[in-house]
Amino acid sequence: MSWMSRLFRRSARTDCEIPVRFVPSSEKLPGLWSDSTNNLFETRPDSSLLPGASTEALEELCDDFWNSFSPGFEEDTMEATVVTDPNVHNAAIEELASRGLQALPWARSRLRHSCHLAREGAAWLVGELCSKHPLDDEVDAVIGELSDLATRPIEEDTKEVQANALALVALSKIGGPKIVPTLRRILTSPEWEQDDLIWQSALILGIVLDLPFGESQDPPASAREWLTSNPDA
Repeated sequence: MSWMSRLFRRSARTDCEIPVRFVPSSEKLPGLWSDSTNNLFETRPDSSLLPGASTEALEELCDDFWNSFSPGFEEDTMEATVVTDPNVHNAAIEELASRGLQALPWARSRLRHSCHLAREGAAWLVGELCSKHPLDDEVDAVIGELSDLATRPIEEDTKEVQANALALVALSKIGGPKIVPTLRRILTSPEWEQDDLIWQSALILGIVLDLPFGESQDPPASAREWLTSNPDA
């Protein structure tokens, strides 16, 4: 799992009266960060606490990290020293992936998050959970939510497409004919014509159908040819 690594530390002064904001944090895990502000820039979180943390605490850590990228976060912490460690977020979401389907409802709700990093993390987690546990009656709803993300238009930052790509990976882990309509939409829509998503969709379609699209010189063209010949698929 690849994540953007960011260590953001901002301090104009070292006065201990300046409030300190540790990211990510959760009130349910008060021991994660040291209470002391001595040697602030040497402060490290105690990630060994994460395996014993509640699922809700881990979810709050991920939310707090993602929310730190929101437009209002910098304004809210203007007078504070901010210490951020993305490794806590990475460890928290990987721990969630090991806990059965406990975090699935939360992860599904984050597929629509305003931050593309949140959508990436949620898509990755949903894919991991779906690959390990049967969804039973929820499978159609999950496919629909992942499909919405996979085909979500890019609004501001081209990095947003990484979330779309991870949604496709999650869909591939579910597999089966129910994901073909989403792959068809990406492969045949002018919106994605110049995007790497069409290559990814062609390869996934080949795996679903057990057809060698990936061995052709132009996998998207081969996949589109098959889709044209099979309009009801």
